[in-house]
Amino acid sequence: MKTLSILLSAILCWFAFTTTIYARLGETRDECVKRYGAITSKVDAGTLLYQKGMFVISVHFTDDKADYIEYSRDTKFSKNLIDELLARNSADVKWNVTGVQGADPKIPATLISEDGELLGSVGFYGYSERMTLSIYTKAFNERTKVRSIDDTRNRELSEIEGL
Repeated sequence: MKTLSILLSAILCWFAFTTTIYARLGETRDECVKRYGAITSKVDAGTLLYQKGMFVISVHFTDDKADYIEYSRDTKFSKNLIDELLARNSADVKWNVTGVQGADPKIPATLISEDGELLGSVGFYGYSERMTLSIYTKAFNERTKVRSIDDTRNRELSEIEGL
């Protein structure tokens, strides 16, 4: 009986730790707090940072639903870890990789789900020596692309003001 009790306790601990490490697209802020604990930082009105183990996790919310998740850490992600994070965040949707993942880690590989509704990237970015995996919805990408185009246009117009 004691052996069974120890075995059940070990299984419950394993299950608790292995099922609560990763945020999922579509989760609410409250669900992310339950998954990670306290918010470590607020980046902007829609983006919150969490720390879970060796990962820094950035989650953007639109209408209180996660639509962008970024995992970063100081060490390279294995292919198995990337595959597992993608699966846990996209209900096992199949992903296609564009670019040459791993050929030059400073050039991120681009990810797109087979249905085209989810996008992502993985690699080391610019000034940072942290490996990053980003997963986001097509809607998030469209919103930020439009905002980026508008920001660029406004910056360029301000640079030529008065000419």
